[in-house]
Amino acid sequence: MVDLSNITDVEKVLDELSLEDDIIFINNASKITPIDSIQNISNDDIVNSITTNFIAPALIVKKLSNKKSL
Repeated sequence: MVDLSNITDVEKVLDELSLEDDIIFINNASKITPIDSIQNISNDDIVNSITTNFIAPALIVKKLSNKKSL
C-alpha cells in the first residue's frame, strides 16, 4: 500500500514496479476532507487533496502508459 498524498512514496513504488506482466489499474483513492469553506482550509490540506486525487493517479497512469501503447 502507498500513501498517494506523498509523491516521494508514489515515485518509489513506481520505480520498483515491474512492467513485464499485465497490470490492471483501478483508482479508488480519493480525499474529500476537510469539508469547509475554502477560507478555513489550510494550504497543506488543499495540496494534499489535489495530490491524492489528481497528481498521484496521473503519475501512475503515465508510468503504466510507458509499458506499451494503449
